[in-house]
Amino acid sequence: MRNKIVLLIALVIIAGGLGWGWKMMKKGNTGKWREYRSTTGGFRLDYPEKWEVKEYQTNENFELRVEFVPTTESDRIGQVGLISATVVASPGAGQMMATPEEFADWEKQKTATTNSGIAKYGAGKIGGEKAVILSDQLRDFWVLTAWFRRQDRNYYLGVMGNDSRGKADEDIYKKIANSWKWL
Repeated sequence: MRNKIVLLIALVIIAGGLGWGWKMMKKGNTGKWREYRSTTGGFRLDYPEKWEVKEYQTNENFELRVEFVPTTESDRIGQVGLISATVVASPGAGQMMATPEEFADWEKQKTATTNSGIAKYGAGKIGGEKAVILSDQLRDFWVLTAWFRRQDRNYYLGVMGNDSRGKADEDIYKKIANSWKWL
């Protein structure tokens, strides 16, 4: 009888743990996160520990681009499949969303949309800097991007995922955005 009670208690604990784990997974809790630092970009941010980092530096379009991607499908968080941070010091001719004047225009407007369908989702702060939050929902994927400026540089912090964006995906975006700090 005592063994049955111990077994029953163990099963209840395991079931409770699995239920809690499933609930946390659905909320976008990825477990451990690690810190990424960029002296070139002058920032740090947190990303899921099991994700791979790909760094691209200096080409005609940007000074630095860092991508964080899951190493396997099981490492995805909700629908999120890519986190990127891009630094543009000298915007190319004709590049959209690049000048201080454009930033001020986007920041003032309550709603705005580009010809390609990118819409203003909101506003906020990233690392203490004013940010314009942009959103795009395409057929098979979605993107949330914060555009912010510091010392004549444009910064773009993006999170992209499959299908339609949900609250858990937005929570992950907020967690990443809130982790951004200047070095």
